[in-house]
Amino acid sequence: MVLNYYSQPDGPERDGANLKDSRCRTIMVGCVLPACVLAIVVADFAAGRVIMSAGHWQQGNVLGGFLQAYPLGWSFAGVITMKTALAAALFSWYALANHAPTERHAQPALFGSIVLFVLGLIVYAASFIL
Repeated sequence: MVLNYYSQPDGPERDGANLKDSRCRTIMVGCVLPACVLAIVVADFAAGRVIMSAGHWQQGNVLGGFLQAYPLGWSFAGVITMKTALAAALFSWYALANHAPTERHAQPALFGSIVLFVLGLIVYAASFIL
């Protein structure tokens, strides 16, 4: 018994063109959604607060010194970093990977966004210790 379902096709589909997302998904999830997340990050910076969970606001003293209010500033910085990393991951996964000239940059960009997310998670976790 030979499993042909999980094997590579023998025809011209071998290049991975059949694995690309649709143009609508590439634009909506790869460009529009990251732009909206980055707009939320800019609004968080302007307001000096972020939403942590349902109905809970966390403030950070951004303009007067980024981490001046230590426990509040560290959690603020962690959440901002994680939101930025999420936008970068969505952009690299959908926009870069589905466009032929930038496809080779998708994996390093995704790895960088994962590292940035972990860094933000560490900063956020450090806010509970400090």
